[in-house]
Amino acid sequence: MKSKIVFIFLSILYSIFLFRIISIQKYDKYNAFKNKVEIRKEILDSKGEILAFTAETNSIYCIPNQMNQIGFNFLEKNLQFNAKNINKNGSFVWIKRHISEDENVKIKNDIKKNKVKGILIAKDYKRIYPYSSSTSHITGYCDQNLNGKSGSELAFNEKLNKDKVHLTIDIRIQSILFSIIKDIFEEFESEDSSGIIIDVESGEVRAMASYPSPDPYMPYSYLRKENKNHNLSAIEAGSILKLHNAAMCLENQIVNLDSIVDATGTLQVGKFEVQDFMGQDRKMTFLESVRFSSNIATGRLALEVGAEKQKQFFQKIGFLDPIEWIPNQFARPLAPKKWRKSTIVTASYGYGIGLTSMHIAQGLMRILTGKSKKLSFYSSEPVKSNKIISKHTIESMKIIMRTIIKSSYRSININGYEIGGKTGTANMCENGKYIEERNRVSYLGAFPMQKPKYIFLIQTTNPKKHKLKRGKYLVASNVLAEKVKIAVQEIASIENVEPIYD
Repeated sequence: MKSKIVFIFLSILYSIFLFRIISIQKYDKYNAFKNKVEIRKEILDSKGEILAFTAETNSIYCIPNQMNQIGFNFLEKNLQFNAKNINKNGSFVWIKRHISEDENVKIKNDIKKNKVKGILIAKDYKRIYPYSSSTSHITGYCDQNLNGKSGSELAFNEKLNKDKVHLTIDIRIQSILFSIIKDIFEEFESEDSSGIIIDVESGEVRAMASYPSPDPYMPYSYLRKENKNHNLSAIEAGSILKLHNAAMCLENQIVNLDSIVDATGTLQVGKFEVQDFMGQDRKMTFLESVRFSSNIATGRLALEVGAEKQKQFFQKIGFLDPIEWIPNQFARPLAPKKWRKSTIVTASYGYGIGLTSMHIAQGLMRILTGKSKKLSFYSSEPVKSNKIISKHTIESMKIIMRTIIKSSYRSININGYEIGGKTGTANMCENGKYIEERNRVSYLGAFPMQKPKYIFLIQTTNPKKHKLKRGKYLVASNVLAEKVKIAVQEIASIENVEPIYD
C-alpha cells in the first residue's frame, strides 16, 4: 500500500514536470524573440539625435493546441485572420503585430467577454524611424523580428544588439538636403534626384539623400528600382569632372592659371569629333577654359598629360577604388578596362568613366585638402592621411572654383559666403547611343572658398525642359541654381558661418 502511494505521488510529480517542460516549449519562440529584441540599441546622428530606436508595443499571438473552437471563430470574425491554415497542434503563431492601444483594450475585453482560450496579447517591440523616408537609405530597416535587412541596420546588425551606433550624419543638414532634392524632383518632374554633403576637414558625411526614397515601415519599397540610393550608382557625370581634370593638369605642371590653351575648332579623336557647347572658338587662359567649360581645351590638355599620369592621378584622388561607406557595403566605380586615346579625352570631361557621388565628392575633398582622406559615415578611429596634392594646386583650384561662380554662374553666388564650384550637364547613354533629349544635370561645389567647410554635390536625372522658370537651355545652372543657394544659406545659418566678403 505504501509503495503504491509513493508510485502515485511520483507519477503526479512527473506529470507536473512534463507539463512544465511542454509549457516552456510552447513559449520558446516568444521568449527567444523577447530576450533578443529588448537590447537592440539606437542609431544616432553626429549630435546624438535619434535616427532609429526600439519601442515597446503590443501584439496578438495564439497557442493553437490550447485553443477551443470559440478561439478559431474569434480569429476569423473579430481579427479577420484566416485560421484555416493554422496547425491545430502548433504551439505559437503571430496573429497581428504592433496593435494600437485602442485595439489592445478592445481585443482584451472581447477575449474575456467571449471566453476565448489560447489567444493572447503580449509585449512586443518595433523599430521606429523618427525621420522616416528622409533617412531611409542611411538607416535601412529591420524585419518584424528586428533583424537588420539594409543600410546601417544591416551593417551594424550585431553591434546594435549591444551598443548604440553613432553616424556622422547631421540630421539638420540631412533634412535640408532631403527637402532640396525632393523639391527639384517634383518641380522638374525628374526621374530621380540625389545629393551628398561632406565636411571637408574631417571627411565626415553630414548628409546623403536620394529621392524617390523607400519607406522604412514598408520593406518591399526598398525593392523598387526608382527607390534605390542613386548616390551609389556609377554614372557619367559630365563637366563637373573638369574640376578634377584641372587639378590634374596643375599638379602635373603643364599649365598655370594664366597659361594660354587652345579652344579653337574641334578636337578629332579617332572617328569622334569633340565640340564645345556654345564654344568660344579661341585661344584663352587655362582659367578661362575651365570657366567656359571647354571640352576641346580640356581634352587637349588631358592628352598632353597622357594615359599613365591620368590613371595615376585618378588613383590618387580615389576614383578607381570602391568606397566602403558602411561595413560590407560598397560604392563601386566603373573604370575603363583599356585606357585608349579616346578614354583620356572623354574621361577629362566626365564621359567614359562611371563614378558615384561619393567618388566625385571624395575626389574634390582630396584636391582641396591635399590629403588622402577617406569619406566617413560612422564614428571610428581616425585614419592617417598622406599629403598627395601640392599647396600651389590647392590654392589655384580655390581660385578657379570661386571665379566660375562669380563670373559665369552669378545666379548661384551669394555675397559673403564665397561659394565655388562647377555645373555639369551630361547626355545619357541608352543602348550605346547618347540621347540629346535625356540628360543628367549636376552641381559640385564648396563654401566658403578661402577655407572650405563643406563640399556638396546635387544631381537630378532627366528634368523636363517645359518646367524651366529661367533660361532657355536645360542646363544645370537653370535647373539647380536656386536650390543650391537655398541649401548654402540654410546650412550657413545653422552652422553660424560668418560671411566673408571678397
